[in-house]
Amino acid sequence: AARRLRGALGMGPEHVAHALRSAYGLPHVTPGHVLAWERGTATPDHTELAALAGVLWCDPGELLDRPRTLR
Repeated sequence: AARRLRGALGMGPEHVAHALRSAYGLPHVTPGHVLAWERGTATPDHTELAALAGVLWCDPGELLDRPRTLR
């Protein structure tokens, strides 16, 4: 979902990372982090998820995977 939303906004991973660093005070976020989150090889913490939703103009719930089981 993050990749789709980012693409719809015409942003590259570097733009998202820059916005997370400058507007949300997350100096450790790089374009590599953004790509890893999109690929599912890394998971943002709750602060990063809320900030990412802010950058992508969406609800944080839109960025979460659907549950695979009832548990």
